[in-house]
Amino acid sequence: MNRIYDPTFEELRIVKGEIQSFVNDNFKPSSEHLKNYFINICKKIVLVKYLIRQLPTDYRYRALLSDLYYLLNSIELGELRYYYLNIRSIIEQSMRIVVDIADTTTITYVELMESVSGFRNTINHIREVNIGIIQDEYSKACLYVHGNSNAQMGLAEYYNTSFRTTKSIEGLDTKLNQLVGLLKSVFSLIILSQAGVTDAAFHRRKSILRYLISDDDLVNYVILQDA
Repeated sequence: MNRIYDPTFEELRIVKGEIQSFVNDNFKPSSEHLKNYFINICKKIVLVKYLIRQLPTDYRYRALLSDLYYLLNSIELGELRYYYLNIRSIIEQSMRIVVDIADTTTITYVELMESVSGFRNTINHIREVNIGIIQDEYSKACLYVHGNSNAQMGLAEYYNTSFRTTKSIEGLDTKLNQLVGLLKSVFSLIILSQAGVTDAAFHRRKSILRYLISDDDLVNYVILQDA
C-alpha cells in the first residue's frame, strides 16, 4: 500500500520519532549498533504500551512495562545487579503472560518453564522459539541477584566502590546484544500466545506492529487470527 494512503502513517512517524529522540537524548550512544540495541528495547516498551491499551487492568502487562523502564534506568546508572534483577522480573512476568498464569498465583520458576516448554512444543510448526536463551539469562540473573562476589570487601571500601563512584556496566555491548536476543524470544512467545490480543491492540495498525517487532512472519500470523 502506498504509505500516503495509509491512515496509520502519521502515527508510525510519531512512534519512530519518539523512540529515536528518547534514545539520543537519554543514552547518547557512541555507535550506530549500540543505538540500535537501545531502539530495539524501546520498541518493546512501545509494544507493551499498545497491549496495555487493550488490557488496561491486567497487572502482568503493567508490571512488564515497569520492568522494561527500570531495566533502561539500571543501564543508565551502571547498576549491574539491578540490570539482572529487572531481567529476571521481565522473564517471570512475560512467561506468566505466555502460559496465562495470574500474577497472584504462586508457582516456581521450574514449573513455569515446564508450562512454557509445553506451549513452545505446540507452536513449533509455526515458529521455533529459542527458550534456551531465556533459561540461560534467568540463571545468570539469579547469580547476580542472590550474591555479590564483592561482598568480601571491607565495609568502607565496598560502600564507596558500590555507591560513590560513577559506574558503567562492563561489557555493555555484549550484554545488550544478549538482551536483544532474549527479548526477541520473549516477545515472540507473547505474540504467538496472545495473537488475538495483539491483533486487537494493533487493529488497523499492523504497519506499527511490523516496525515494533521487525518480523513479517509473526505479523502475518497475527493478521490470520482475524481472517
